[in-house]
Amino acid sequence: MIRRFYQSEKIIAAVCVGALPLGKSGILKGKKVSKLPRPLQSLLKQ
Repeated sequence: MIRRFYQSEKIIAAVCVGALPLGKSGILKGKKVSKLPRPLQSLLKQ
């Protein structure tokens, strides 16, 4: 669903660890994002 929204150029926003599914979907590659680096990085490693 995230990729479908991204492909249809809809606005996508996330707060806190809500960025985790966005990162896992691949849509953040090459994008600038604001996040807390440590908690999100530890979740991505799981």
